[in-house]
Amino acid sequence: MQATLRPRSAGILLVAGSVLFGLGSVIVARVSLGAYAVAFWRLAVAAAVFLPLVRLSGQRWPQSRRALAGALLAGVFLAFDLALWHESIRAVGPGISTVLNCLQIFWLTAIGLMLFGETLGRLQLAGLLAAIGGVAMIAVPEFGHNVQAGWGLVSGLLSGVMLAVGGVSLLFLTVRAGRRAPA
Repeated sequence: MQATLRPRSAGILLVAGSVLFGLGSVIVARVSLGAYAVAFWRLAVAAAVFLPLVRLSGQRWPQSRRALAGALLAGVFLAFDLALWHESIRAVGPGISTVLNCLQIFWLTAIGLMLFGETLGRLQLAGLLAAIGGVAMIAVPEFGHNVQAGWGLVSGLLSGVMLAVGGVSLLFLTVRAGRRAPA
């Protein structure tokens, strides 16, 4: 059974989901649980929500053991991404840690350059350098007043690496399983 939504209810759910997603780092900064415990519970709640949705939508589990193993591997990278991101939130705050986590795009670019032989044009390279400079301008002042800045920056950067590697592993498993790669 495929569930369909009316355009209005789909829009409302999209806005509600975006707000909840956007509040994630603020909530992590405010709760008194450890960073890894919060990551565990976020993933547990997500599983409790999505498993019934998969059932209700009629989607089937992949039949390939390789695809299942790849999905589990991507999940492990996501778990480390969340745990490291939460560590960064605790160390430098939700703003800078989210910027650092979003640098996954740079890590994906590096993976594309190293593994797939992609090249960057001049404009892309200039944009990349400008973005790195912007991140440095935001993050470096943190060292002047925060003794945890080093760990916050390292854990934030590593969370982006984990997210990028998880995404690439998911892409590989999708292609290897013979399905169309996600867009």
